[in-house]
Amino acid sequence: VIGEVCLEKEAVRYEKLVRLREEGLAQKRNSIESVRLRVLTLRREC
Repeated sequence: VIGEVCLEKEAVRYEKLVRLREEGLAQKRNSIESVRLRVLTLRREC
């Protein structure tokens, strides 16, 4: 169950990232990388 919740959170974060990319709001690649790092950290915590 905990794993499922984590996957859901990860999916939400990824969707936000994709949306940012599609809308062209990710001004710097750094902002994308920071989201990736957060996702990786979340995955590790789970």
